[in-house]
Amino acid sequence: MTGEAGAWYVYIVQCHDGSLYTGIAKDLERRLHQHNNSKTGAKYTRSRRPVSLVYFEQAVSRAQALSKEYRIRQLSPSDKVDLILKDHASRTKKYAKARVAQAALARLRGKAPPNPAD
Repeated sequence: MTGEAGAWYVYIVQCHDGSLYTGIAKDLERRLHQHNNSKTGAKYTRSRRPVSLVYFEQAVSRAQALSKEYRIRQLSPSDKVDLILKDHASRTKKYAKARVAQAALARLRGKAPPNPAD
């Protein structure tokens, strides 16, 4: 995931053993590939492969990403899980709203059959 130019990400991956690892990166896709496939992945994750991305947020600078990473690392494991679950719920809600809006626009343009619930 490469975002805006100059953007940084703070992320959490879940390791194969269920543990969580927090880090920062400019290019999430490349960093995940490193965690899963190369020696340049974090030492912690190298012995716990495969890892999967469970949380990320964008930061405007490396300093901000490091600050967010530090705050997340200070959380208890259960608080990290809560953060992940809240983020997933928020993203799911935004996605659902976007899908409803797209369907409504398609109906207005005559490109989709009317919604039976209408």
